[in-house]
Amino acid sequence: MENKYLLSNVDFSVVSEQSFNEISKKNVDLDIIPMQIIWCFYFWLIFTTLYFSHGRWIKNAEKNSLSHKSSWTFDNGIQWCDQVLNYKNIDSYIGITQVSACFNCLRNFEIETTFYVLSEYTMSHAMKNQNAVVKALALNGKNSLSKWIEREIQVYQSAKRIMVPSEYIKNELNNYYSIKSSSVSVIGYGANFNFVSFSGRTLETKSKYQILFVGKRFEQKGGDVILKSLDILNKNGLFVELVIVGPRVNPCLCRSDVKFLGRIYERQALFYIYQKSDVFVIHSCYEAEAFGLVFLEAMANGTPCIASDIDVMPDILAMERGFVVPLQDFMMLAQNVRQLLAEDDLYEKMSKNGVVAVQEYYNWPAVVEGFLAEL
Repeated sequence: MENKYLLSNVDFSVVSEQSFNEISKKNVDLDIIPMQIIWCFYFWLIFTTLYFSHGRWIKNAEKNSLSHKSSWTFDNGIQWCDQVLNYKNIDSYIGITQVSACFNCLRNFEIETTFYVLSEYTMSHAMKNQNAVVKALALNGKNSLSKWIEREIQVYQSAKRIMVPSEYIKNELNNYYSIKSSSVSVIGYGANFNFVSFSGRTLETKSKYQILFVGKRFEQKGGDVILKSLDILNKNGLFVELVIVGPRVNPCLCRSDVKFLGRIYERQALFYIYQKSDVFVIHSCYEAEAFGLVFLEAMANGTPCIASDIDVMPDILAMERGFVVPLQDFMMLAQNVRQLLAEDDLYEKMSKNGVVAVQEYYNWPAVVEGFLAEL
């Protein structure tokens, strides 16, 4: 059938159902295979860490869940694909797309159908900042890391075209996997909010300002640096409250200047929190950031952003969409927050630039246009 594609999808990816819906609007027939086997491994590893203390269990589970990144789970993903694809008429598709390179859906098939990979993550990227990944793989055998990367390389080398969300990941593929830049296309990713007519925000004078953090792991995303900058701001007369969204357990139990909201699954509720906040901050230190979707969410709401100067963050916040701060520099972070909340013109410019970037580029309709152009 014309415009019929097979897509193997891993739900860990931020390539959401929203993007698939956008593709369907373009008269493209998607046959989506959910990679349920990978979720099974993930949840099994979480539940095997069961502990009497809820907080201790959550921390152990989040750490040990990384053990699903092993050559054994990689190969089981391949076997799952074999079972599913044996019931498919592969030649009836004009293209096959795999989301993520944590399995190889066509390793045991010889076909002429064009193969594409949509990837936001590489193991080499994770190794740079996320030591827990390496430790988890070591539990599965000292050769697990090299075996994983060997399988990852095979996926990339077998693809006609690799689509990634950022120039950063494109460079990773070129530098660490020897994938030619001409084989990789940057298509971006989109904010998971419905757009409203909005041109940015103006700075309001308040007795207490609100800094927002959204992320599952507070410590790995620079929580200690953010708290140190918060201390500086409050001690110097700029009263600021930190709002934390995402972790299951409150990482700041004894602080009156921190409001913990936990996990928020309702998009409209999260939308309201972004709009109510004055500045959005994440200072990733130990956890690799392949792509910062939360920055797009903040930018879509006109909330100026501050990030650490690693991975993809400088790309997202380029062109005066926000500040980037050297790793561990809590003094500079505090200075940037103070500057944003003191200079109306700067605040409004960064707010507007962020909104424009999301409206013109970092949105799913634009991403889908780029995706389809590569097929």
